[in-house]
Amino acid sequence: MEGHFCHFFKKYFTYTADKNRSIAEAVAIKKKKIIFVGSGADGDSLIDDKTEVINPEGKLLLPVFIDSHMHPAMSAILLFDDVDLTNVATHKDYLTKIRY
Repeated sequence: MEGHFCHFFKKYFTYTADKNRSIAEAVAIKKKKIIFVGSGADGDSLIDDKTEVINPEGKLLLPVFIDSHMHPAMSAILLFDDVDLTNVATHKDYLTKIRY
């Protein structure tokens, strides 16, 4: 593994969510991708002067997926209380329904 890492999370209790439910203590991220998961000792040799090391001993690090989309009908219910978009089919109709 060549080059520096953008972020190196060290001394975390890291749940990896793999089939063995492994626990790791270090995670390295480069260019928005996880490229190392393992022990802190194994990861120490990967750190250079350009690496941001985040070391909050004892904290939990979990893998997550962020689903940031919302369906229009659900958005209408959550944001506008009583806007019914159930049978709206066109962009123009959506705009007409949600305008005050």
